[in-house]
Amino acid sequence: MAEKKKKIIFAGIMVLIAVILFFAWYNENVAKKPYVKFGGEYYTVIGAGINEENVVEYVGEIERITPRTLWNKDGDSNFSIEGARIGLNEEGEYFVEWFYYAEGGDEINSKFFWMKPQK
Repeated sequence: MAEKKKKIIFAGIMVLIAVILFFAWYNENVAKKPYVKFGGEYYTVIGAGINEENVVEYVGEIERITPRTLWNKDGDSNFSIEGARIGLNEEGEYFVEWFYYAEGGDEINSKFFWMKPQK
């Protein structure tokens, strides 16, 4: 009986370790990945930025911010803030606006970052 109890405890510990490792991996590789949902598709946001002068047309904005999780796979964005604009450049590439505080922390500035479709 003691041997069976040890096996059950060992199996429980192994399952717990597997769950912890999965959520650590998920939080690092999936949940924190910057993306934007626009036009029914997900776009990965990468760090190549442009200035607002290079945006030819504004085609939309982020309506709500919800983290993308296992339970909420349809989150709109985890990159910017509500009201951030989505712009188009001359080549037809999408850019998303990102807000940041200037030095001193009082004034909010914005910059646009390139979006590419997620695969």
